[in-house]
Amino acid sequence: SGLHPLIAFRLSKFIRFKKPIYPAIFVGSLIPDLDIIFSTIASMFISLESSVRIFSQTFSHSVFSAFFIYLLLMVISEISNKNQKNVIKSLTTGILIHIIIDFFFKKDGIQFLWPLPLDKINLWGSFSLSDKHNQILLSFEFLWFRIYAWYLIILKPAMPTQAT
Repeated sequence: SGLHPLIAFRLSKFIRFKKPIYPAIFVGSLIPDLDIIFSTIASMFISLESSVRIFSQTFSHSVFSAFFIYLLLMVISEISNKNQKNVIKSLTTGILIHIIIDFFFKKDGIQFLWPLPLDKINLWGSFSLSDKHNQILLSFEFLWFRIYAWYLIILKPAMPTQAT
């Protein structure tokens, strides 16, 4: 959603890397939502309900997956002799920011510790919203994208610098 990169941008000024790379944090904050694409493709072969149950908020929203992506990219960086450590750290930071935001805001919960055989972690518990309220909240996804675009286009923020 648009909220993830907006929050990632604001939090990136607190990151203490030698050289945080904001575009990598931005891209990383969007990566966990790629599960939507996997779910859509899978729905061509299995039922939509099954594809959502298998892919939505599971592997892509797990701290273990973020750690695996970090390790995989670090190994590739070492093998290729390209020093991309700041990019990889920034990308992983964006992924973790997304996971943490969804941990607090997803009403259906996320599988924070996937692939462990645990239920989704849901901070909302038994609190439920009507369909109308849920649709209103989902419409805010588009609003956040619009606010973020306005923020980038009109305000032209300076890239975050290293925190001191």
